[in-house]
Amino acid sequence: MITFNDRLESQNGKINMKSLKDQAYDLIRDAILRAEFKPGRIVSNEELSKWLGISRTPIREALLELQKNRMVIIHRGKGTEIAPMTKKDAREIFEMREALEAKSHELAIDRMDDDRVEDLEAIFKTQVKNCKEGRKIEFLQ
Repeated sequence: MITFNDRLESQNGKINMKSLKDQAYDLIRDAILRAEFKPGRIVSNEELSKWLGISRTPIREALLELQKNRMVIIHRGKGTEIAPMTKKDAREIFEMREALEAKSHELAIDRMDDDRVEDLEAIFKTQVKNCKEGRKIEFLQ
């Protein structure tokens, strides 16, 4: 499992300008996407605080954001549940992405120059590679 210090080391010693809440959000989200935190699992703020080595306040703030994005369910006094993803949830996500991406493609075609097309082709090749290698987080980035 990736820790806060691992994330810092992966940045080659550079200071991360993101807030602790944002960093906690990213790490917890990544753990959920990698299935390190299984759907239905209950985690406490204290457990997450020890895991990340930061105070509970940024953890609490990150969990509130994750709850807004339907990745966790906060149960007062019981902990935080990693939200299950139903088939209906997955279908809704893909339908929304399809609509948004189709419209953004239409707009982009009218505004794109050759240099930008080359940039997008490189990004696409990287996505294909990450997909084939099962690298979910890198694919989403």
